[in-house]
Amino acid sequence: MSTKKLRVRRTQLFTQQNGRCHWCGKLMVQRKRSGGMALPNECTIDHIFDRTHPDRLKHTHGQQRYVAACYACNQARSQETHQWAIFQGLR
Repeated sequence: MSTKKLRVRRTQLFTQQNGRCHWCGKLMVQRKRSGGMALPNECTIDHIFDRTHPDRLKHTHGQQRYVAACYACNQARSQETHQWAIFQGLR
């Protein structure tokens, strides 16, 4: 995904989720600059892959969906599924 498309998609997700992180529900901030370290509450795009799909290791766009997540949750999750949030008691 190009940088411009990524920025547009992140804004769409941010708006759809009322500025709240998909995982912890905290309010996020939009990125206003380029480069540098992200803030813990900065909005990022988190990819959720369907681990039950036979082609899950190929990471094709058909088996994934996107959510807006704060940088802290996105980093903590790494490559986990939505079970991470249930285990953590966040959802």
